[in-house]
Formats: sequence, structure tokens, C-alpha cells
Amino acid sequence: MTAAVALVVISALVITAGCVNSSEDQTSVGTVSHSDITKIADYLYEITYYDYDESKMAAYADALEERIMTAKAADELINLFNKEFGNLPAGCSAVHVGDFYGRNLDLGFSANSDIVIHVAAKEGRYASVGVAVIADQSGTPEYIDAGMSEEDFTLLPYFTMDGINEKGVGINVNLIPVEDLETPTTGTNPGKTDLPMLFIPRFVLDNAASAKEAVDLLSECNVYGNVFSFPPDELHYMICDPGETYIVEFVNNKMNVVKDDVMTNFYQSLPEYTPQACGMERYSILKAGKDTVTSVDTMDALMQTVRFTKTYDPKTTPRWYSEIYDKDVVITSSLAEKEAKLNAVSEEAKTTTRKPNNPIWQTMHSSIYDLKNLTLKLHVQEDYEHSYEFRI
Repeated sequence: MTAAVALVVISALVITAGCVNSSEDQTSVGTVSHSDITKIADYLYEITYYDYDESKMAAYADALEERIMTAKAADELINLFNKEFGNLPAGCSAVHVGDFYGRNLDLGFSANSDIVIHVAAKEGRYASVGVAVIADQSGTPEYIDAGMSEEDFTLLPYFTMDGINEKGVGINVNLIPVEDLETPTTGTNPGKTDLPMLFIPRFVLDNAASAKEAVDLLSECNVYGNVFSFPPDELHYMICDPGETYIVEFVNNKMNVVKDDVMTNFYQSLPEYTPQACGMERYSILKAGKDTVTSVDTMDALMQTVRFTKTYDPKTTPRWYSEIYDKDVVITSSLAEKEAKLNAVSEEAKTTTRKPNNPIWQTMHSSIYDLKNLTLKLHVQEDYEHSYEFRI
């Protein structure tokens, strides 16, 4: 990182593992207790959770599904993507090198915010820090500032998209196309503990002392898709600790596990399943650049090379043709077909402004984790001139 990049350290808001604020600072309703949510910057908030009942995960998932399925805006958003760009994906990239773990979450130019979530340690649960994103209107600054509902606070920990826990275990979730699978994931182990796909990061951060233990725990759960794993997309995961990295995917109701240190948005356990493969260029860039990573700052620099707006820049070399996947333009299509589609997307991006339901995507946040020192360095909304630091 160059000296010109400003580092904004939110030292007054750093929370130590296991540290709990006084009871008057906590809000408790039923089985959920948390601090007030604090605004750090535009599109960035922070909150600490002291307790919640993870045995209610299935009930939380049902409530979430009902809420989203009745939200007209969500349907309109999905339809807009499909109509305009034929499933332009929410990219997302991740790479792990020793103590350093980087992750970009790519979403649209929208009014939704990132929320840094601290979870305090308790018996049977590890302390953690991670970043959550609420996909519907309750994730906007206007909604958050006006006062989130208690249902929002109950569901919020389960919107965690990436994080690390006090044992140095990291996890992130990326979208992945499933158009070529025989069936979406309806259940990997019927009769065992139900675990919605979206909730896997929270489950791992709370319960796993190593990457291998995380994989073992997931293999004993009944993992199933929910409203946020809809065709043509489901979810897959990078899980790491300082010594190991696993990619966990679900194919035709079976859990597949491979060892790899880079993940984007195509099946790494079954590459033959992905003629709609997405993120191949980003994968190659991260593979080629990971040997440069020796610190948080060098990992930060690497993640900036795969910021998602490079998709729309015609000067990007090589162009990211695999970001376009639909029934007409796939990875096996001719170069001319892919060039025409990507040029159309690039032209649209020139006039993009920040507004809800805009179909142009960007890197919503870049998370750089230190698995040894248990820190998070965060950029939001592709603002690489400023960063924010947090600790478990």
C-alpha cells in the first residue's frame, strides 16, 4: 500500500475478544442481546452481539424467507438483472496465504450498508468479527438510522458474509451458478440438524476451532438452500486457518470438499459442471499474485487488482469475459459474442449512478483478515483511499 492511502483506525470502537459492555449498554429481547448499532462512516456500521439462540436457526430461516418472498422489491431486482444482463453475477473473490486472508464481496451500486459484527465469547461459542450485508431495504442507511426492528437484530448475525473467530478460523460465502446441476440443494443429510446455506458462515465462526473441524461439522448437518440461494445461483465457501484451506460446495445434495487457496464463482469440485463458469479471470489473477502476499497491506493490494468494476473497463487486460454467464453468452461462446455483451455492459456502466435496483455491480467491501493477530482491515464501496480497522 502506498503512503498516499489514508488509514482510518477506529480505535475507540475496537472490541477485545470476550469483552462485554456493561448491562446498561445492552439491549435484550427474548434470546437476543446486543449493543446499539453504531455508524462508523457512510454505508458502514458496527454492532456487538452478546447472546442469541442458534438452536432457532431453522425458525430464523423461515422468518427470513417469508419476509423476502413478500418483498416486491426483491422480485423486481432479480427480474431487472435477468432482463438487462442475463444474470450478471455478484462476483466475489477470496484468497488465503498463511496468516492472511482476503475477500471481496461484489454487489450492486445500491444504498445498502456493510455492518461489522462482533460476537462475544461464551461457553460453547467462540468470539468473532465479520461483515454482514442485509440484501433488502432494511440494509439502507435511512432504515438503519431510523431504528431497526427487533426482527432485524435477531436475523442480522446470520447475514454474515465473511469473518474470523478467536481460533483463527476464517470463512466467506460466494455465489455460484447452478444452472447445470440436476437439482438445487434441498438437503444433504435429512434427519440431522438443519442448516440453511446462508447461515453457514455464522455456524462455522461460532463453533469451529480449525478449518478441518468446520468441514467435519458441516458434514454432519443437513444443509439446504433458502431464498438467497435461488436458481441460477447457490453458495459455496472458503474455510481456512493459518495452516489449511478448504473449498466447500454442494452438488446434487452432496457436500464436496477440495483443497485450494483461491475461490471465485465457479465449481472447483466439479469443473465439468460449469459451462456458465464465472470468475475465471479473477481466479487466475489471484493465483498468479498470491506469492506477493507477506502482510495485510500486500494482501490488500492484491484484492484491489480484482475489484469488480474492472469488469466494465474496456482497458482491462485480459478482459473478464467469464463474468457474463447466461443462456446466450457462456464461457464457451465465441470471442465476438462475449465482446459484444461485455461492451454493452461497459457502455451502461458509464452512466451509472448510485441508486436502488441498479444492475451494475461493484466491490461492496474488501475484507483483509490477519488470522494470527485477529484483525480486520476493511474498505467499503471500492473506496481504497480509506480503510477501517477492527479487532475481535
